[in-house]
Amino acid sequence: ERGSAYARQRRVKVANHSSFGVRAHVAGSGGRTYVVDIQWVTVDGIDSAKAYCECPRFGDGVLCKHVWATLLHLDEHGPAPALHGAGQIRVIRAGPGFRADDDDGTMDPADEIRREPVV
Repeated sequence: ERGSAYARQRRVKVANHSSFGVRAHVAGSGGRTYVVDIQWVTVDGIDSAKAYCECPRFGDGVLCKHVWATLLHLDEHGPAPALHGAGQIRVIRAGPGFRADDDDGTMDPADEIRREPVV
């Protein structure tokens, strides 16, 4: 249920998107808005979402509710070509400085990531 309330409350606004990534602004608690970057990648043949959020919780190593809210919003409203009909998608936590438009949608072995459980 993490992030589902934020998605239902329409706190997610897609700022820009391309065929391989999305940048969204998510209204958090206390009036703060957080930037979420999601990039569609393929890891070991599995469609995945490489995600980053600028919130403190994400900085503590947790895939935060802002990321989940963004993924739920994209699944419901698009644009999320990697999500539609996927059933499950792996979510990968990206390191600081990551932006959805950094590269061509392939994994860079030098990226510092921590794999998370399949959603």
